[in-house]
Amino acid sequence: MYEALQAVVTDMVDFESTLNSPTRHSRVTRLSTALDATVQRLSDRLAGATAERERAHLQTLHRGFIAAGRVVQRLSDLKAEAGSDA
Repeated sequence: MYEALQAVVTDMVDFESTLNSPTRHSRVTRLSTALDATVQRLSDRLAGATAERERAHLQTLHRGFIAAGRVVQRLSDLKAEAGSDA
């Protein structure tokens, strides 16, 4: 379920360096794509979940990964805006 994130773990762990990198745009795009893929996998699992407890856990994870994607994109946008003001 989290396989897509393995390819971008370095960018997640050191996200500040990712934002400060000259390749920020491509790295953030890869990270966002991995988060989106994880959201989709969670959604697929959620559709098949029958136990209420499992559904609740998957819904929490689903919402968390959606929020993470939004945070990544917002921080990247703010970094880009700050760079254009300099």
